[in-house]
Amino acid sequence: MKIPRILALGFLLTMPLGASASKPIALVYSLTGKASQGRHPVRLFDRLPSGAALKLDQGSRLELAFVNGRRYELGEGARVTLGTGDLSYRTGPVRPLPSVPPLPRLAPIAAVDRPGAKAGAMRIRAEEITGLYPDNEAATLAGATILRFNPIDGGLKYRVEVQDLQGNKIFEVETTASSVNIPAGVLRPGTRYGWTVRTIDREGPVAQGKADFVTLSADLERRLPYLQSPYRENPAQ
Repeated sequence: MKIPRILALGFLLTMPLGASASKPIALVYSLTGKASQGRHPVRLFDRLPSGAALKLDQGSRLELAFVNGRRYELGEGARVTLGTGDLSYRTGPVRPLPSVPPLPRLAPIAAVDRPGAKAGAMRIRAEEITGLYPDNEAATLAGATILRFNPIDGGLKYRVEVQDLQGNKIFEVETTASSVNIPAGVLRPGTRYGWTVRTIDREGPVAQGKADFVTLSADLERRLPYLQSPYRENPAQ
């Protein structure tokens, strides 16, 4: 694991939690497919407390790191329970990975510094993928949306994801092309979405980009042929 990623893990693990949340002892830093913690889905960069029980779905893979530097890779069907500094229970394909230096914990910002409502953070810059469309709330047809972006040098493969307003991933694909057709039935009319694209299996830093768009309402979709007609006849006739 490269030093920038180790630092990124450290920053994420030291971000403050709500007063009622348990102290995080591990971080999910890689996730392919689906995993769950009880009834709740596990997402990339989730911070996990001691006692968290994880289960991986078929075809899924997850990597997590403890604050003491221990790391594990979990394969499909794996079940684990987190202890305070290691796995207290494991079954299925669970593989230890080389440890990294312990991740530092930062002291909270003093109240006299008036930190405000947001966490203090350091911006970690990455190469940006540009030309994402649709973006800036551009409107698309729910059943005929195409995502496009500018390819980059060395970006031989990309992962494209679409999320709803709650951050739930509703579509994901790996591709070598710079445009992706979203299958009909994935998007709902009159809904706002966000989407991201990032390089995978690329030498050097990961490049990524993100954008957002909305889908036309069902009513506007029905009216679209009339709105495009040069005669503008009454659609009720």
